[in-house]
Amino acid sequence: MDKNLLLGKQLFAVNCQVCHGDDGNGIKGLGAPLNESNWVQGDKTKLLPIVLYGLTGPIKVGDKTYLPPDVAGAMPGMSTNDKLGDQDLAHIVSYIRKAWNNKASVITEDDVKNVRQKYKGRQESFTMK
Repeated sequence: MDKNLLLGKQLFAVNCQVCHGDDGNGIKGLGAPLNESNWVQGDKTKLLPIVLYGLTGPIKVGDKTYLPPDVAGAMPGMSTNDKLGDQDLAHIVSYIRKAWNNKASVITEDDVKNVRQKYKGRQESFTMK
């Protein structure tokens, strides 16, 4: 594993694993699966805003819709986490897009900066729609 993905794995373990599991298959009552998720492997311009600003309400992953009590009612965004810079977030998202059975492209620091700029000032979480 290259050093950037290894950093992403370490950051994932601290910031995401508690809800999404070390195997990426989600934790019942907390987080939806990331492994083989259409959201993770799909368009990075849809995934990055969720990572940055969070998600509320149900989410459909593959053929299954996840809603409480199967998952928490909201995923917190990471945009206000002062301990995670844009490069850190790029490492985390790149890791989940390459981990387990996922085979998607990596994310760059500029990708994260562009999403931050696009949604500058946003306070509310996204929904599946």
